[in-house]
Amino acid sequence: MRFRYKDDRGKVTTLPDVAALLKAIREGVVTPDTLLARGDDRTFQRAELVVAYQQAAVAVNRTGGPRVAAAPPRTKAPGHAGAGARIGIGVAVMLVALAGWRIHTIDRQHAAAFAVAPTGPGPVTRNAIAGIATEFADSAAVAQQRLASWIERQRLPERFRGEALHAGSSLRGVRHAAAQYREEVDSLLVRSRNLAVMLVQRADSAEVADPGLTGLMAAVEDVLVRWQRDLTVYADIQRTAALTLDMLATFVLERQRSFAIREGKPVFLSRDDAARFRELTDNLAELAVREKAWADALASRWPSWMTSLAEAERPRFGRNLLSGPASN
Repeated sequence: MRFRYKDDRGKVTTLPDVAALLKAIREGVVTPDTLLARGDDRTFQRAELVVAYQQAAVAVNRTGGPRVAAAPPRTKAPGHAGAGARIGIGVAVMLVALAGWRIHTIDRQHAAAFAVAPTGPGPVTRNAIAGIATEFADSAAVAQQRLASWIERQRLPERFRGEALHAGSSLRGVRHAAAQYREEVDSLLVRSRNLAVMLVQRADSAEVADPGLTGLMAAVEDVLVRWQRDLTVYADIQRTAALTLDMLATFVLERQRSFAIREGKPVFLSRDDAARFRELTDNLAELAVREKAWADALASRWPSWMTSLAEAERPRFGRNLLSGPASN
């Protein structure tokens, strides 16, 4: 689907497809007030009135792009206000009359056919939706497995056991790893958002090319928005784990003279310090439980999730950062 828009000087620029329209919206080139036309239509109208623009703006807003605000109300010169109102009323009356004429000219047989016509995407479209959703979900799972492998390479359990608890350089390394952990999680989310935008664009192109895929773009967008929401919950769990890890390393660094090592574990002189250490380690264990519950709930809603991935590519959820990899 091709689009054309006019800039402030009236120059007409062509956008070859929806991907170009999305890019123009994200960059602020096309706004709700921009004059926009679809295909070879000679009539330009404000972009906010064009359905394709409305859908594209929603996609930009939902996939993490800059928010697309509604256009500010326009003020018209007093001399033209009355004429515009009269024209609008005349058009409305004509539309109502036309609708009434069409209702009366459709016979009862056709009306019954419309009443029982199936709604929602057909089987071909549903298969296409499932394929795109699987591609997104499995891509996210592979990224989560890479993150899990990175965490294992940090050897966190070893850093909070035995004499390592008195090794300042090792604990400072944990703080550095916690900061990088947050960056890795943020990067995972950004990549997933970019993939979602690309898949929505692919769905739009497929829908334009194949009339049998009507409704594909909107349905794919809805599915990916739900997946993105679930990934955001996962990312929040990981960010909290990284923050707790940093707090634990900082606490142990600050209490170097306040505990001894017994059977590989710290024994604090102060009950308050012992309670604080236990609270932080318990928080990490609770986050592992939350991560496992998140994955189980997601798998119940999407039974085919990760079934096409090799065993080595599947992440193990429910990992306690201080006790090694999960074994679900």
